Amino acid sequence: MFTTFPLTITKSHASAKISVAIDRHGFERLADSLGLFRTEFLNSLDHAEADIANGKTKKLRSLKDLRNKK
Repeated sequence: MFTTFPLTITKSHASAKISVAIDRHGFERLADSLGLFRTEFLNSLDHAEADIANGKTKKLRSLKDLRNKK
């Protein structure tokens, strides 16, 4: 069963930008649909924050930095 929620999308003719407006309840439903409230996702955020605090991350200059160096 699908449910709908109010969503407003507007596009400015002066630029290529699109603006999306959604209310708090609709956003919570969208986040839940995407799995952002799942325990596994929340645990992965905690793990990522711990890695950042411990200095286990590196800054990327581009996506080329993700390639295996041979």
